[in-house]
Amino acid sequence: MINEGQKQQINDVLRKAVQEISISESQHETLVRSYEAVGNFLADNDALKPYHPEIHPQGSIRLGTAIKPIAEEDDLDIDLVCEFKNIPSTWTQKNLKDAVGDCLKGSKRYNDMIEKRDGGKRCWTLLYREGSESRYHMDILPAVVAENYGMLLERFDYKDYGQLAISITDKTWPNYTTDTNHADWPHSNPFGYAKWFKERCQKTILKAVRDSVESAPKYGASQSVLQNAVKILKRHRDLMFDGDDDKPISIIITTLAAKAYDGEANLYDALSRIVSIMPNLVEERMVNGRLVKYIPNPVDPAENFADKWVAEPRKQEMFYKWAEAIRAEVAHIGSGDMRGLQVGLEALCGERASKRVFEAVGRETKQNRDNGALKVGATGLLGGVGTKVAAHNFFGK
Repeated sequence: MINEGQKQQINDVLRKAVQEISISESQHETLVRSYEAVGNFLADNDALKPYHPEIHPQGSIRLGTAIKPIAEEDDLDIDLVCEFKNIPSTWTQKNLKDAVGDCLKGSKRYNDMIEKRDGGKRCWTLLYREGSESRYHMDILPAVVAENYGMLLERFDYKDYGQLAISITDKTWPNYTTDTNHADWPHSNPFGYAKWFKERCQKTILKAVRDSVESAPKYGASQSVLQNAVKILKRHRDLMFDGDDDKPISIIITTLAAKAYDGEANLYDALSRIVSIMPNLVEERMVNGRLVKYIPNPVDPAENFADKWVAEPRKQEMFYKWAEAIRAEVAHIGSGDMRGLQVGLEALCGERASKRVFEAVGRETKQNRDNGALKVGATGLLGGVGTKVAAHNFFGK
C-alpha cells in the first residue's frame, strides 16, 4: 500500500506523461484554423448558403482527449460535423452528401485534398500534407439538425441528451438515394455524447466548465482527471496493438472509463479504479435470441458500441487482453518503487515520453537540491514531496 506522499509523486509523473502524449499547442491551433477555414468556405458557398451550413468538431478534439500518433509520420485526425438546416424537402442523403462534395471539388484548395472522389461511407475526407506539423486528415460528416438545435446545445443545463441526435448520411443505408424524410435517415449523437462526457468530467470540478458547447476547448484549458486518464488508456492501447484493426476502439474505452470514474481527484487513483472495474461494466443482453456483450451508448441505449464483437470475435478477445494488460501496468506504477514506476510508465505512454518525463524530474531534482528544497519521497524519486534533505554546504559549516 503506497502512502499519500508516494501517490502525489506518482500523480505528478503521470501528469507530466499526459503532457508528453497530448497534441502540441501548434498542432491544436493548426487543426482549429483548418476546420474553421473549411467551415467558412462552405458557409459562403452560394449553393449551400440557404441551408446555413456550420462546421463543428466531434470526437477526441471536442472531448479534449486527443493524443499524438505514436509515429511522427502518422496522421492526426479531426472528425467534423457539417450541420444543415431547412434543406429542400426533395433532398435524399445522396443529395446532401453530393452537395458538400461538389462544393469541395469546386475549390482550388480543397479539390486536390479529397481522399476519395466519390466520398467515404459517411464522410468526405480531406488530406493535409503541408509539413511535419500539418500532416493530418479531416473527416467531414454532412448532417441535418432541427431549427432550434443550436439553442438546445448552448443550454448548459440541458440534460435531455437524446434530443441532440442528428440525421446523417450513410451510403450503406437502405433508401440512401430515395428517402427524402431525414427523420428516417441514420442518426448519430456526437454532441449529446460530448455533453454526457463533460458531465462525468465535472464530478471533481468545483467551478462548472462551460466549454461543453464550444467548438473545441482552448489549448491549455484545465484538463480534468478523467480526460487525462482517457489519454493514457488510449496511448497504452496504441502501443500495445501497433495498428491492429481489432484493437479496442476509442469510443468503447472512453465510455467505460467515464462510467467507471467516480470523481477521484488524483490521476493515479482514477486510473486504478477505472482499470479495475472497467471490464465488469460490459453488459450481456439478449439480441435476436442470442446473448451478446453489450456496451450501450449512454445517450442512445439502443446502440451497442460492441456490436461488431459478434461477427468479429477477435475484437472482443483483444479488448479483454488489453484490459488485463493495462491493469497490470497500473499496478506496476503503484508498486511503491522507482523501477516499477519506470517500467509501468514506459508501458503506458511509451519509451520516448517516459524518458522525457524522467529527464524533467531530474532537472527539477537538481533545481530543488540547488535551492535547498530537495525532499526524498518513499518512491525513491526526489522532488517536492517527502523528507527535506539539507543543501550541500561546501564550506564545512
